[in-house]
Amino acid sequence: MLEIDSLTKRFGGLAAVNDVSVKFARGTINAIIGPNGAGKTTFFNLVSGAIQPTSGRVMFDGRDVTGLRADQVARRARPPSSTWSAALFNPRPAASCSTGAT
Repeated sequence: MLEIDSLTKRFGGLAAVNDVSVKFARGTINAIIGPNGAGKTTFFNLVSGAIQPTSGRVMFDGRDVTGLRADQVARRARPPSSTWSAALFNPRPAASCSTGAT
């Protein structure tokens, strides 16, 4: 789960993102919509760690990842539970594989 708690980003006197709190459940599809200048890109930059928030927290799977880059969050992620995702996150040569070609 991704949880955003009271996230704020100010540039001088302008609040581009102001006290946003929201939860995104695993396996759901969500959208952030709004007019130009509404703060959507700033919000994504805050969540992804590209920029630091003025205040608030970003929590991923119960861990505070505020301000961490995506690669740092991925390294702290819990071990994958399925074999398929384990293969994606821990690639290693297979003992045998086939391309289907004859």
